[in-house]
Amino acid sequence: MDIPGAIRLLKSEARGEYLAGLVLCFETMWDLAMEILGHGEPVPYERCVKASTGRAPEPSDPVAKRERVAELLARAGYDTVDQWRRSHRVPLASIRILGAR
Repeated sequence: MDIPGAIRLLKSEARGEYLAGLVLCFETMWDLAMEILGHGEPVPYERCVKASTGRAPEPSDPVAKRERVAELLARAGYDTVDQWRRSHRVPLASIRILGAR
């Protein structure tokens, strides 16, 4: 199967943002596979982020997200993230059983 050829064909026929985004993902995944196999150049991080999110990487500013988590935890009756974590601990022996569900 000619995967690069199929990607090129899809790219030439793609109409709309959704298909264009899929083409970018497919191209990037193919190039990553070739890089891993030693048959291609390294794929830049920025390209991978654009392929998966549709946007360039940007610095993280977790303040607003942390505030939102604190708000949601408070609504649920928890004072801290650690308090929530303690109440949701799972014994190590149970992880395989829970994962199988």
